[in-house]
Amino acid sequence: MRVPKLRFSEFNGEWKEKKVSEIATTVDGDRSSRYPNDKDLAEDGVIFLSTSNIVNNKLNFKEKRFITEEKFKELSKGHLEQNDLIVTLRGSIGGIVAFKNNIFEKGFINAQMMIVRLHNDVSTIFFYNWYLTQQTQNNLRRISSGSAQPQLTKSDIKNLKIMLPLVQEQQKIASFLSKVDEKIAKLEKKQELWETYKKGMMQQIFSQKLRFKDENGDDYPDWEAEKLSQIFEFHLTNSFSRADLNDWKGKVQNIHYGDIHTKFPTILDLEEANIPFINEGINLTKIKDESYCRNGDLIIADASEDYEDIGKAVELKNIGKKKVLAGLHTILARDKSGLTKEGYRSYMLLDTSVKLQIKKFATGVSVLGISKSNLGKVNLKIPSISEQTKIAGFLSIIDSKIERLVNEIEINKKYKKGLLQQMFC
Repeated sequence: MRVPKLRFSEFNGEWKEKKVSEIATTVDGDRSSRYPNDKDLAEDGVIFLSTSNIVNNKLNFKEKRFITEEKFKELSKGHLEQNDLIVTLRGSIGGIVAFKNNIFEKGFINAQMMIVRLHNDVSTIFFYNWYLTQQTQNNLRRISSGSAQPQLTKSDIKNLKIMLPLVQEQQKIASFLSKVDEKIAKLEKKQELWETYKKGMMQQIFSQKLRFKDENGDDYPDWEAEKLSQIFEFHLTNSFSRADLNDWKGKVQNIHYGDIHTKFPTILDLEEANIPFINEGINLTKIKDESYCRNGDLIIADASEDYEDIGKAVELKNIGKKKVLAGLHTILARDKSGLTKEGYRSYMLLDTSVKLQIKKFATGVSVLGISKSNLGKVNLKIPSISEQTKIAGFLSIIDSKIERLVNEIEINKKYKKGLLQQMFC
């Protein structure tokens, strides 16, 4: 029988196979000569969505564009309605999100997207979650991989096959999964609030508007100004790509700049972190001892597509007997001066004034980079070791709260992924 592995007890009977074209109207963006160009953009008006506005299957308005009301009325296709599902066809293919007009009253999609407008007997949330199942995502990757530039077409989406129960069962499944999503959203909101609090406290601390006192209640000494090159020495890193790494075995681990950008915390505890291994068989004999990481070392990402992340760093702790290298697009910095304390060093680079200097020295267009020589020119403000200890202790408590939330979010996402595998067929 065509039924899912996990099912609510009050429902029975087989699910029916349908094509998306049978249960929804699909709408392209307007690709005619009327398609918006730069002169049609406005500071406000109708939101003009692009693939960059769909991140992890959620609407993201970090960057947004608008078209004029006049241009919107002129366009014959691509107009969004409440609860329309927006699917990305190029770039980050296969992304999906539901449009809610409580955020923007009107919307229009660009040419790299399409709209799936479901019929009344199909639950939007049920379809959305079906689309996120591993099976559907695998199908999308298979379909899109046939061309040099991976992409989907309107026909590809229309011909996708979905197994559907009666609408009452769809709604029950949708309601259950929505509760899981709500829990994840609440946890993500808490994480966001703690990160905002941390950012605010760091601004207060590094501007020295907030100062700690010593054990006697007295002020600590004034902070000293030093160039980064006077405090740190730089050591060679490698250029191993992701293809040279694996997640399960090896003698030497490798910290890739992409992981610094996306998943590693400010203080990277090597007893707990999942760090890739260098594939066995790769020759490491030419790597010198001083290039192997030590406790307290900073690994700094020297390349990024985003100004915000250029110069992002992690500080290593609890290396123990592990052998760890700094990898592609990283700078390995080691304190040679004794002026900084372990546990404080990576926080220094989060100082707004330091980040502004790094942005100033960064070069490039689509990909930004910073050299060791330019990084060495960055001015740092150095408190006493005792005050560093208190600053690091305070910020690490906040980081611990954020890390617990991150872990809880990941547990709930894995739980939902398991549900998707079992509640759909």
